[in-house]
Amino acid sequence: MTSLEHFKSGVALYRAGDLEACIPEYQAALRLNADFWKAHYNLGLAYYDLKHYEEAAAEYRETLRINPHHSEAHNNLGLVFADLGQREQAIEKYLDALEISPFLFTANYNYGNILRQQGKAAEAIARYQIAVKQRPDSEDVHLHLGLALVQLKDYETAIAEYRECLRLKPNDWNPYYNLGTAYRKQELWDEAIPEYRQCLTLNPELAEAHFYLGACLLKKKQWLEAETCCREATRLKPDYADAYCNLGVALTKQGRKKAGLAAYREAAKLDPTDSTARRNIAVRLTESGNTKEAEKEYHEVLTLNPNDTKAHYNLGNLLRKSRRYDEAIDEYRAVLDIKPDHFAACLNLCAIYLRRNAWDWAAIYARRAVALNPASAEAHSNLGRSLSATKKLPEAVDELHQAVYLNPKEAGYHAYLGMALTRNHEFAPGISESLHAIFLCPWKLGLWQPFGLNLIYAFGCWFFRLPKPS
Repeated sequence: MTSLEHFKSGVALYRAGDLEACIPEYQAALRLNADFWKAHYNLGLAYYDLKHYEEAAAEYRETLRINPHHSEAHNNLGLVFADLGQREQAIEKYLDALEISPFLFTANYNYGNILRQQGKAAEAIARYQIAVKQRPDSEDVHLHLGLALVQLKDYETAIAEYRECLRLKPNDWNPYYNLGTAYRKQELWDEAIPEYRQCLTLNPELAEAHFYLGACLLKKKQWLEAETCCREATRLKPDYADAYCNLGVALTKQGRKKAGLAAYREAAKLDPTDSTARRNIAVRLTESGNTKEAEKEYHEVLTLNPNDTKAHYNLGNLLRKSRRYDEAIDEYRAVLDIKPDHFAACLNLCAIYLRRNAWDWAAIYARRAVALNPASAEAHSNLGRSLSATKKLPEAVDELHQAVYLNPKEAGYHAYLGMALTRNHEFAPGISESLHAIFLCPWKLGLWQPFGLNLIYAFGCWFFRLPKPS
């Protein structure tokens, strides 16, 4: 047989899928003609398909030695480098291919994939768009173009690409999975859920789809179905720490706190660096009264992730309840260093300073709380109390009026307003507010004291002709 006959035999065997048998035919062709570049190239294809990367690279190099302008050989050598994890060499070969053939589909597509993996989404999209023009019927290009668009948060265009992918290949689970992801990233849970379900219809063994479907169901408060999804994810992927963590959430929300704690512990065991699981363990320990163990867990979480605002905040709450106010203040301030708009941390700092009679500090954090949430009656009340204590009575009265307006059924707000009004020599409305507080909660003895003090103060001001505060 001639070199060409061996080559043709190799091509026929390759097309029939008999990779092992085609290799000797290409080798025989090369023994008869060592510079037969097509045989080198096709032998490289066979080796690559068998994942014999070193042998494939050698054949592509021989192809380029003989035919240095073979753009597909440059591209395929880039693929070998990419599979071997040699990204820079892969990029070099893709660019060599594109220098020869700027509109080569495979080189644009493969180079786009590397750019996307590097986070260079805009550059990747430019390459994918060239590839799409060359092969508009390639579902893979539409899929990867969608992935790059999601990186740029251009969800609408990404969704259109995934839909086009489905038009070309209706039974492919990948576009459904990525449609679910695009909707999930926009917090469109109702749209994401059916996409993940359709993905699982086509590929029921995909643990990630079960996990993300469960995550969406958690957002919809469908605890039982979310539990089922998380359990299926852990069955398919026993080391899936995130799935165990979400399983813990689903179980806890159903009131099965012991089972939830066990799930969180499994997540932490699988991934000791999972700060979310360990924070949830600390929450469960706090609820069960194991505050020492919970505190230790929070400190472990913060060692792993010093910027975990939830851990700082929860630890601050634990310390505040234990009356370790200085330490609680440090935790709440750490929260605000990371997230300056954390309303609850401002409110709790204000509460501590009010308890300590540190009125100026209380006013600082109360003002911050009011600015963050003007609809919070508690924030206005706290600001009013701190201003009243520092004799800024007109402003204090305004703030306490706002608290009463926002929550007229809270007796304490009426009591604080009554005291501020009386101190501001508005005796009749002050006593009226104090009486209203008693009317709302007549059994609460603490509300009678402000009423009595208001009467005594009003009488003293009248008897001694005390001037109204300036």
